Amino acid sequence: MKLKKPADVKKPRILIAEDIKNNMIITTTMLTTLYPGAVLSEAYNGEEAVSLYKRMKPDLILMDISMPKKTGIEAIEEIREHESDFVKKTPILALTAETEIEGVMRYIELGVNEIIAKPTTLETLKDKLSKFIPKI
Repeated sequence: MKLKKPADVKKPRILIAEDIKNNMIITTTMLTTLYPGAVLSEAYNGEEAVSLYKRMKPDLILMDISMPKKTGIEAIEEIREHESDFVKKTPILALTAETEIEGVMRYIELGVNEIIAKPTTLETLKDKLSKFIPKI
């Protein structure tokens, strides 16, 4: 069995879609703490999120639901439509203040893999992300 050297470990590519600058700073700071080698890309609206997704092919997407130009829901729908023929779908974690069961169920029906309630903590983010990205 060949052991992987640290240089052999793939750095995760994470797309963060968040329109509020302070929330983006907090999220990127937490991600940098959890995954110091991660490649982070920032989108400040749904249109940018879809465009970056298509260009970078991220390993994971953190998607704010309430954004301008194209909502998180619209962006998720477009991403999932683009992936309709793919065997493996990109994990999408929805960032939302929505806690009502109807809203949460709608996100799951859209293909969201996890819901992260805002505001979140480092521990919660770590727990949710660890299901999709190994610690590097």
